[in-house]
Amino acid sequence: LVAGQGRHLDARHPQVDARLPDGSRLHAVIPPLCPRGAVVSIRRFQNESLKPQDLVERGMLDQGLLTLLELAVGCGQNIVIAGSAGAGKTTLLNMLSGFIPEHERVVTVEETAELKLDHGHVIPLEARQQVGEVAQTSPLRELVRTALRMRADRIIVGEVRGAEVLDMLQAMNVGHDGSLTTVHANSPQDVLRRLEALAHMGDAGMPRETIRDMIGSAVHLIVQVMRFRDGQRRIVSLCEVHDDQGSLKVNELYRYKLARADIGGGIVGHHECTGAPPRFLERAQVLGYLTPDRYTGLRDAV
Repeated sequence: LVAGQGRHLDARHPQVDARLPDGSRLHAVIPPLCPRGAVVSIRRFQNESLKPQDLVERGMLDQGLLTLLELAVGCGQNIVIAGSAGAGKTTLLNMLSGFIPEHERVVTVEETAELKLDHGHVIPLEARQQVGEVAQTSPLRELVRTALRMRADRIIVGEVRGAEVLDMLQAMNVGHDGSLTTVHANSPQDVLRRLEALAHMGDAGMPRETIRDMIGSAVHLIVQVMRFRDGQRRIVSLCEVHDDQGSLKVNELYRYKLARADIGGGIVGHHECTGAPPRFLERAQVLGYLTPDRYTGLRDAV
């Protein structure tokens, strides 16, 4: 399963990530990492490509929030999707990619390719750990730098979990508006702290104030997703990032309000707009995205 992808699983490399032919993701560990023997974990993904209205019908978001996200992606807002494992980050990222204008060139960077973007001009880059008998590393941060040389209009990093976040922030700050990425975090405020910590790993000598300035100018929106105990995945918060006298703050635009949770696991709630007007609406108007016919629902919401 792994040899065909140029990866090894042996005593020197007792763990491996690989991709199965159907797109599922395989992770395997063997002794000495796992004393009980070989353990294989497979994460299966849906073959069908979920459309925006499919996610609305499933309750992941409502129509007003969908309209706001469509506008944000279209006018080039840099978005970070946050949540725990299995919360629906990749599903949401795939859906949002459908709002990227068709004429723009998208370059994706992943450790193991699993994105299925709904866009006609996508160039996928995948990190390779082993090629044949010779170790040749292509870490994510090198691939992000490669994407910068490929005339990418937008760069999508499947998940930032290390020093590559510094290169991602730099890419967002040098003209690649509308870039997307995901990160593991439990709240929008945790996203800012985690990005700062990961960026510090990329350059330990860089002052924290400089890193905060980079995050504040690079990250425009944070979308927090969560998997509830009833099995449903929902967007629980959409926040805009702003600088408040040198301190990064989040301004919540949309949230999921829980109305009732019963003992059997049933969840009842709804998405609501906080009433805070998005700061990127002016940019959207300048670019010609806000039109009376298309965004009537948006004007009613905000």
